[in-house]
Amino acid sequence: MYLLVAGSLGVRVLHEDGTETIIDNLAPGAIVGEMGVISGQPRSATVYALVDAGLMRLTQSTLAGVSAPEEPAGEPIMEAIRPRWQRIHLANTLRGLFGELDTSALHLLQNQLEWRHYSRSEEHTSELQSHV
Repeated sequence: MYLLVAGSLGVRVLHEDGTETIIDNLAPGAIVGEMGVISGQPRSATVYALVDAGLMRLTQSTLAGVSAPEEPAGEPIMEAIRPRWQRIHLANTLRGLFGELDTSALHLLQNQLEWRHYSRSEEHTSELQSHV
């Protein structure tokens, strides 16, 4: 994983048909390269320099040193990356419904949605039906 310390980066999702959706522009302070590390899956987006950029590599020992003693080392990073993870999934899902969406539309939609996570063992049939 890396911390962007100077410059700016773009983030795009490449689709199977060869098209792409730009999902983010990152400023100094952003974390990049974390999705694969955290999920253990192949990368789902491509990061590229918009202008010259400087990055600092974050190792597991570095992360453990910056966490508060009462919280797991990965928790602050998960909170920082959650919005980009959501935009990646939105871009892939909504593209089939609405075609290509620009970055500002993705951000707007993301802010209008109520994100919920359900464990495999949880049942929420009545709750889901009440929102339909």
